[in-house]
Amino acid sequence: TRIKAGYAYTVNWNATNQVWNQDGGANSSITSTHHSNLRTFYIKAMLSSLPTLSHMITRNPNVYKSSVCPRCKITTETNEHIWTCNQSIQIRNNIFDKFPNKLANAILKHITLDPNDITQQCNNFCYNAKFLNQPHYNSVAIGRKPGYIDAFNGFVPEELVTFIRQHILSYQTAANTAAQLIHWISLKGYKKIWIT
Repeated sequence: TRIKAGYAYTVNWNATNQVWNQDGGANSSITSTHHSNLRTFYIKAMLSSLPTLSHMITRNPNVYKSSVCPRCKITTETNEHIWTCNQSIQIRNNIFDKFPNKLANAILKHITLDPNDITQQCNNFCYNAKFLNQPHYNSVAIGRKPGYIDAFNGFVPEELVTFIRQHILSYQTAANTAAQLIHWISLKGYKKIWIT
């Protein structure tokens, strides 16, 4: 598909599928309003069709008089702006500040290493990880690495799976761990940035 082509080999699609289908997938008999809403969010975010004011004013110009972001009151509210808005920065930083410890704890569940050593390695990885430090959005530029907007939208970067595999030999365990971590990021973003 166009989206897969746009990310080339920078997204781990098996782990991303786990994030997008936390309740067992579209064919699962396990459903809940929460999972259904979250899956809808992922699909709309992936397609850049979240109901932002820039979309809503186009669809209903008689109802919506402005497309300016209600949080910052400066810029048009778009799918990208939701995550880059200056009113979202502190929330985003709080989420990403907790990520290195979540990553270290997730790895330590599977192996025995010096916790200080693995925490330092995770801090170094997160400091340099593109998916935590650059916004990038889901365009179709071949070979582009995912950014934090993509992580909020549930895309699991291959660089995260690769880092975890340096410590956990099982590919499947590393991919599952990465999916759980990105699900945590996307759920926090969904609840604290998108819903509010």
